[in-house]
Amino acid sequence: MFEDSVTYLYVMDVASGLTDDTEGPASLPAGAGAFFNFGTNVTEQTAITASANRFYFGYRSDDGILQRSPTFQGNQITNATKIDTVALTEQISYLGYNGTAGSMDDSDSTYFGLNHTFGLLNNSPLIKTIPFKTASSSSQTDLTFGLVQAGYKAFKNLPNADVKFEAVCNVAASATNDFTNIVTIVNGAKTFAVATNLTYNTAAGTLAVGDYIRFADDSLNGTLHVSDPVYKVTAINALVVTVDRPIDIPSGAWTDAGDGSQVIPAATAEAADWGIRMTGNTPDTVAEGFNPRTDTPFVVNFEVLSDDFETAEVTYATASAIGTGTYQLISSMEAYTQFQNKDRHVSAYPPHSVRIDAEATKGYDMYSFEIMDEVYASATTGINPRSKGRIVIAVEETLATDLGYFDDVLGV
Repeated sequence: MFEDSVTYLYVMDVASGLTDDTEGPASLPAGAGAFFNFGTNVTEQTAITASANRFYFGYRSDDGILQRSPTFQGNQITNATKIDTVALTEQISYLGYNGTAGSMDDSDSTYFGLNHTFGLLNNSPLIKTIPFKTASSSSQTDLTFGLVQAGYKAFKNLPNADVKFEAVCNVAASATNDFTNIVTIVNGAKTFAVATNLTYNTAAGTLAVGDYIRFADDSLNGTLHVSDPVYKVTAINALVVTVDRPIDIPSGAWTDAGDGSQVIPAATAEAADWGIRMTGNTPDTVAEGFNPRTDTPFVVNFEVLSDDFETAEVTYATASAIGTGTYQLISSMEAYTQFQNKDRHVSAYPPHSVRIDAEATKGYDMYSFEIMDEVYASATTGINPRSKGRIVIAVEETLATDLGYFDDVLGV
């Protein structure tokens, strides 16, 4: 954000559709914007940064309201930049087996605590301890699935499960043992249905209680990896299978040809090395729990403390990064800039309604530039600001070809 003066933000997800330089801002469709020459009121698609002419950015919001930025001279533009979309990256850490090496403890009658710290909406730290006591006779699988269950229960009743816990093991990733028949998955359910029968590896084996199942977590019928989540079969009722925790993979029909599932027989699992994969779970949309009108942009970051473990080591595999041009960042900037623009807030009544044009499923490239325009004065306050203002244009990344002339206009 830009604190010295006002920031004007425009969110585009539609090409302007203006095919020649005789069309004015009235021709803009909803969700589109373009640069206009102030004197002629027609579109500008060539470089303006060295020009003494005056320009403005015209924009029609998704609700159809036509807006114009303050006018500026081309040679007043400074610090023009373009930043491409970068998706948010979640932190991934492991305790025990990490996809390459390592193992979980198998000590008897020992208390284990898993402490981790992550950023809340106000960025204050929180320490959460997840205790679990092994049975008198334990194994790597007992400890792994006990801690995964404890981790799941510690977060399931919170507004957002900020850290996701998954069991992983070093059994080679292979589709040889995938289900023979179609498996119907519903994300978030603890059960799934198998068509016809429970055989796997063509018909060489039949799923039983106590076996384990690995699902590819990259996509429906995706590619299997040793770091993919493994679930334990706890009950079977005809062709309906119950596992130890809700399934967090894409919903849909998982097929034999898709090679996205792998049955790991109980005996094979007991001889394997196991670990826990912990993944940050940052809400990036309203549906996930992020409110752009009240929340500060953030990304989950946590530290794993494992002093009570004897052999299991912590591996920090992927660092978290908040990204650029995500819905979380763009929508919260929309809310802030509309509050910051005091020209739009001349009365407490009727209550101000913040407009959010960013869409949850889209990423945005960002054009940004600063202007020093001493002749601009607020129509409502009469104030003549003599500090820089900033204009930011968030463009849906798929419009890069259609709006390539923005690069020319701003010289970026």
